[in-house]
Amino acid sequence: MPPTLPFPSPQTLRLLLEREQDNEFIDVLSTMLEGSPVTKKNVMSGWRLYLRWVREEGRGVLNADQAQAEAYTAWLKLEYQAPATINNRLVQVRKMYRLLLQGGLVETEVFKATHGVVNPADERRLYYTEEEITRLLAHGDVGERLLVLLGAHLGLTGPELLTLKFDDFRNDDQEVQLQRRLGKPVLSCSKEIQLALQQVRHREGERPLFGFHASGRVFEYENDMQLRSVVFMLCKKANVLYKGWRSFRNYAGIKMLRESRDARKTAEQLGIGGRQALNPTVRLVKKGKKK
Repeated sequence: MPPTLPFPSPQTLRLLLEREQDNEFIDVLSTMLEGSPVTKKNVMSGWRLYLRWVREEGRGVLNADQAQAEAYTAWLKLEYQAPATINNRLVQVRKMYRLLLQGGLVETEVFKATHGVVNPADERRLYYTEEEITRLLAHGDVGERLLVLLGAHLGLTGPELLTLKFDDFRNDDQEVQLQRRLGKPVLSCSKEIQLALQQVRHREGERPLFGFHASGRVFEYENDMQLRSVVFMLCKKANVLYKGWRSFRNYAGIKMLRESRDARKTAEQLGIGGRQALNPTVRLVKKGKKK
């Protein structure tokens, strides 16, 4: 375990608040934060937002009560529409008061009892529509079409896609074995994937009659950032809202579930942890049927 960091001087923190030196207060208190630099930056952003609200409202930080917590929550709900944003801001301010309680600067975690916005997993789950998939395929080059199909038909993850090799395809490209997935499962490739893969092989100079076969990785992207960049530019070209790589996988889950009507089988095909992890997708499919 990493050593416990000494808590900053409570007197220093109190004095900074009294002088309304909020940026300095945040810098000092943030030394107690754990996690990645990105996580810390996001938490500190939430603290700045709260302290700015406190100053504009003429309120205090160390004497905050339940009424103040409810007032800030109500303000967040007016300022932001996305439930995730509201809930994240509340999590961040709760973290601040938890640290202040730890340092003896407050007596209770006043935001502990406040509630954000209910944000069901199925409503958070983004996915490309069938129409959007069609447009992406129409605007993509040979490699981009294969990319979209592997995500939309098989639900490959980003890491699986980045490490996929030509040799992973078997039986005349009718199947693919996922080396990174537990158990190394073999999945059936759709006719569209087979055709797109043949075109990519041809582009790579594969000539079976002359004994030359494409080898190595199918895609040359070095990391997730490059993959996201390619998908983003393709979405821009096709005039489709960019929703990230995972949204192809979410579409695949919906497609598989509609076709098989078997949640357990779909979970196995996607390589996720059982039926419960698929519940948001199940609810999305049910909602689609009601429309």
